Amino acid sequence: VGAVTVARRLDVDGADGENGYTLRVIAYDHGDERLNTSGVFTINVTDVDDNCPHFSAMRYDADVSESAWLGSSVVQLVILDADSTSENRRYNLSANVPNGKFSILPNGTVTLL
Repeated sequence: VGAVTVARRLDVDGADGENGYTLRVIAYDHGDERLNTSGVFTINVTDVDDNCPHFSAMRYDADVSESAWLGSSVVQLVILDADSTSENRRYNLSANVPNGKFSILPNGTVTLL
């Protein structure tokens, strides 16, 4: 019986960036002729949510005309998260929004209501 162990922490998001490994294993017997067999094994590493999202900028500033149309884009927010793709990132306005004048779309675009 053999065992495969991990020599160091696996991190799909880290410097290795590996999400899978292929191992070729050779097994020998203890006979006089030392017979052997080999096999190829694949180990897939599943990513976990171990990184916090963060905005690409520390501050976003925007100017909007008082005559801008409702639904006009005000600013595009961008969050980065090593654990996710742009398809599964979500934006929510949780700060005090003056009189509900702004909305945020799923892609991070702040619009005028």
